[in-house]
Amino acid sequence: MSISIKKYITLIFSLVLILNCDVVFPAAAQKDIVLMIDNSGSMKKNDPHFLTKTTLTEFVQNLSEDTQVALLIFDHNINLTLPSTLVTQTAKDNILANFDKIDFKGRLTKLPAAVERAIYELKIKGRKEAEKSIIFITDGIVDTGDKARDRDKARWLRENLSEDAARAGIKIFGIALSDQADFELIQSLAQKTGGEYFRAFTAEDIPQIFSKIDSLIVKIQPEPAIPPPTPLPRTKPNTEVVKPQKPVKSLAKPELPTPKIVPPIEKRTPRLMIILAGLIALTVIALATLFILKSKKRKASRASEFDRHSTDIFIRRATLKDLAGVTEQNTYEITEKAIRIGRMPQYEGTTINHIVINKNTISHQHAIIECRDQSFWVIDQGSTNGTFVNGQKVIGEMPLKHGDIIVFDVYEFEFTMPEISDADLDETVFRDPEATLDKQT
Repeated sequence: MSISIKKYITLIFSLVLILNCDVVFPAAAQKDIVLMIDNSGSMKKNDPHFLTKTTLTEFVQNLSEDTQVALLIFDHNINLTLPSTLVTQTAKDNILANFDKIDFKGRLTKLPAAVERAIYELKIKGRKEAEKSIIFITDGIVDTGDKARDRDKARWLRENLSEDAARAGIKIFGIALSDQADFELIQSLAQKTGGEYFRAFTAEDIPQIFSKIDSLIVKIQPEPAIPPPTPLPRTKPNTEVVKPQKPVKSLAKPELPTPKIVPPIEKRTPRLMIILAGLIALTVIALATLFILKSKKRKASRASEFDRHSTDIFIRRATLKDLAGVTEQNTYEITEKAIRIGRMPQYEGTTINHIVINKNTISHQHAIIECRDQSFWVIDQGSTNGTFVNGQKVIGEMPLKHGDIIVFDVYEFEFTMPEISDADLDETVFRDPEATLDKQT
């Protein structure tokens, strides 16, 4: 991490601009929003007049043209009916037309999968400087059709997905429509991501709630402008003219009149000196920051080198062979403490998954293989279609041994790990107390 010359010049230019301008105008922040709507059949009972669609229409109509919005409808399916679209005047008709796909005829409520898809949409298509938000409305609880899976998915949503959203700077705003909704889960999501949660006792409360959300994330409150600097006081010069007195005839030497002292004008500190002082201070801070960052970089480099050697020393060799032929390689060497398997590819130079299985039944982050104390474990990441070892489903995590067949959904991989040699397994034995060393001659 270092400060480039370009950024340094920009900082100096900004300081000069502030010192020479009377007013600084705030820049409006961009907004990226994903609207998530529960489309299960129970919603029609709680919102028979489709006030949700009417409220969404008014909400979009009031968005500024620099806002980007996406629509995700969830029930037993997760349907991104409208990918992230810039709200221009010409695009609004297309955005509003997608609201007609909300019919409240779906089954089940796969809320965790919908939140994961919304987070992924904002990560991939969200703008770097934009404020990112997810707004969802539901009238029930997590319902996948399997009670045990419901508990696992709810825990995955509360513990993993909420942390993922918080790290990405995504705020979640949840609306619970009915007393059957999981208020604790919705509140936990909002609190962990810096958002808010709301309870709509009837559908008539939805417009008022969206108005509150609108004031929280859409209406931009400009920062107060910097007032012009107060001018330094200036002393009014004395313009009174001192008239010389006429000489008086006297035998004594006439006294000369005492001249009246005119106070000098108070000098005002030139603005140029303030600018120069600011530039000098900024230069000192920048140089000190560069020195500190370089020191940290050297320490991090040494620590990284140590970790690399440590990894080479303590991680056992193991391989994962693609029996199904669904990845780019046939065999993968496991050379790190943890490798990730899933559908999500590399993103902006960062490896999300080390092994990518590009199949739509594979979750974005499906499973992890981790090395602990010379042993390997497979950990399922709450995948939709499961992870199996030798036909047994992985619940949480499971140890691995040489020759195990790992199945991600239906795609088989063989785990191989060379056995530790007998010499490595030999234990240290106690010395015979009566034994003596041979005397050297």
